[in-house]
Amino acid sequence: MFREINQARTDSIVSYIRTLPEIEQKAIARNLTSKKKLSAKEKRKVQELKGIAEGLREIKEAKRGGKQLMDLEDALNEL
Repeated sequence: MFREINQARTDSIVSYIRTLPEIEQKAIARNLTSKKKLSAKEKRKVQELKGIAEGLREIKEAKRGGKQLMDLEDALNEL
């Protein structure tokens, strides 16, 4: 059902875009296909979020495998 709703929304968006003048259609296409350059601050945020995601994956794997993880105090002492 969710997929059907998304497809209906996509179809309505595409229909709307087709009603726009060609120059606006091309501008939308350019914006959708161009990659945005990240600022240094945004790059740091992305790296931090990747680190958090990796840490969460590590915790999940440890729980599945029954591996004992360090507590916060031990981790800080290791630094």
